[in-house]
Amino acid sequence: MSVSLVGRSDAGQSFYWLVALQILASVGQSTLICLSKQADEGLGYEITSAVCMEEGLCLLFALANFAASEEVRQPRWSQFKQSLILLVPAMLHVLHGNLVFLAHVYLSAPAFQLLQHMKVIVTGIVFRVLLHQQLLLVQWIALAQLAIALAGSCHFDPATGRDRSKPELAGDWVAGMTIVLMLSVCSALAGSFLALRSVWARAGGNLWLHLYTFVISALAFALFRSPGRGFFSGYSPIVALLVVYDSLFGFAMASTARTGGNLVKVFSASGSVLCSTLLSIGLFDWRPQSAWVASATLAACSLGLYYGDQRALYRPDRELPGLANLLGSRFRGLAVFDEAPKMV
Repeated sequence: MSVSLVGRSDAGQSFYWLVALQILASVGQSTLICLSKQADEGLGYEITSAVCMEEGLCLLFALANFAASEEVRQPRWSQFKQSLILLVPAMLHVLHGNLVFLAHVYLSAPAFQLLQHMKVIVTGIVFRVLLHQQLLLVQWIALAQLAIALAGSCHFDPATGRDRSKPELAGDWVAGMTIVLMLSVCSALAGSFLALRSVWARAGGNLWLHLYTFVISALAFALFRSPGRGFFSGYSPIVALLVVYDSLFGFAMASTARTGGNLVKVFSASGSVLCSTLLSIGLFDWRPQSAWVASATLAACSLGLYYGDQRALYRPDRELPGLANLLGSRFRGLAVFDEAPKMV
């Protein structure tokens, strides 16, 4: 939720930082949530409490960012009515945050990272319908291919190798997939709403947005908490680390939301699946099967087709060395993938 942080001359360095930031934010969140789960009991703490804590910390970060900006000299209370439009993305953001925790009750970290690619499909459709952002035929093919890849991930449980057609496994996958679909819709609607507004890109608008998300998340805890449970019930050092980690990287992600290009999205999405898989193998004895590897590979190829531009996708094979040089020059400031529509 800020303007560009770097110039074109620093494009190469910013590319690596942005990819690393997005991978760390996404993989770290999934891994810590899975570590906070209790055996056969799901999450032992209130999801609404964790989300409220995260939003409270993000509000403090936004306040500090606003205090350091030039906008602090300008009165903002006069723009209170204008800021009320941010209630819509704030509600969607809080719902999205709660659904992320809930999805991990049914899904492993790698499964969530792969199914999270559904955001690309939903965002593409929502942006096409609401913002009239046209897509190329090859992009529609890529979305269909991505949907097939995600559907293929349900056939086997990577932890056991058993067929997911069995009720006890199919139920978890369907529940997790449904939740990921819901949070993808929230993300796409919030992104399309903010794309139509300019107030969010400034420190003042960022502060209002985080203020509203904190208030709404606090109300959500008060309304939906389990009877007899307090705000910090079930908290552990892992949960505390999760809250701090997620708020820090979440705020950093929001502040650089419009800095990264399409190439950043391709590498960060695919890298998140790979890193999450490697971590889960070491931490949770998670064993991916061949069907999982095929689905993840097909998903990565689909992202390349969706975000790639015609110059890169329609070159003959004899020009592949030239394409590699062109792709390498992207890191020095030449945007190869920037011709494709950028999704939020």
